[in-house]
Amino acid sequence: MRRPESQRPPSGQISACGKTAQINGVDPATIAYFYNFTWAKGSGPGALAQLGQSGAIISKQFATDHHLKIGSQFRAETESGIPLQLTVRGIQQLPVIGGLLGAVMTPTTLFDRSFTQPADEGVVVDTAGGASPAAQQSLTKLLAGFPDAKVQTMDAFIKTEQAAITSLLNLFYVLLALSIIVSLFGIVNTFVLSIVERTREIGALRAMGMTRGQLKRMIRIESQITALIGAVIGIVVGVALAALATAALSTWSLTFTVPGSTRGAMIVIAFFAGRLASRFPARRAAHLDPLQALQYE
Repeated sequence: MRRPESQRPPSGQISACGKTAQINGVDPATIAYFYNFTWAKGSGPGALAQLGQSGAIISKQFATDHHLKIGSQFRAETESGIPLQLTVRGIQQLPVIGGLLGAVMTPTTLFDRSFTQPADEGVVVDTAGGASPAAQQSLTKLLAGFPDAKVQTMDAFIKTEQAAITSLLNLFYVLLALSIIVSLFGIVNTFVLSIVERTREIGALRAMGMTRGQLKRMIRIESQITALIGAVIGIVVGVALAALATAALSTWSLTFTVPGSTRGAMIVIAFFAGRLASRFPARRAAHLDPLQALQYE
């Protein structure tokens, strides 16, 4: 069997049971080569061969919303008013984010008869040399007359689909950085007040022989311990909230993972953040005059 070279899933809108849904036309003989179906229970690859002239493969959500199952018939209407009498041949689970195909799929023969001006969702091409720069350049030249068309490799397409999520994660990292900066000021303020309250204690320690270096080290260690305690509590609470959010969004096929490298990085950042926050309070404590500190009330 010759390897298929391309697949064009045209797209349109239909109205079924008072609701609007996206419909795509597919070539049953080649679509499985380019598209990885996640079949619902009771469906399988054989559904593609059974599409015929009036069959349809629908999404699991569409089947649930309209109380449909394998073999069920339903009526739909195109945007131009052309009626469609379709029979469910298969049910698939669509990805929640970045799905290429819509809730309903029919053979391209039926789709082309029903939609006079369809929109192309995209054209998938399998080049002989793979996704090489030469093949991409050749396709770009062929599409020079179509300024809206954009040639992308599979990796580039995945990055484009993930761009929104990446931007959201970057926003969270910015908020995390701001929270660290605020925490640094909080630690500095706390230890400055602590030194004022412990002035006589510091004077007594200096009078008993503690050096300025030892005093700085003591405050630095206290600051690092404070920062590490905050980091550990934040990680534990954050992991718990992430687990709850993942469970609440389980219908989006999200998986819960805890990256060990990120946790380790946060611990290291907290350690050095505490060290940095201690510099000003430690310097201030080290420069206190022991005699005046003992007389402080």
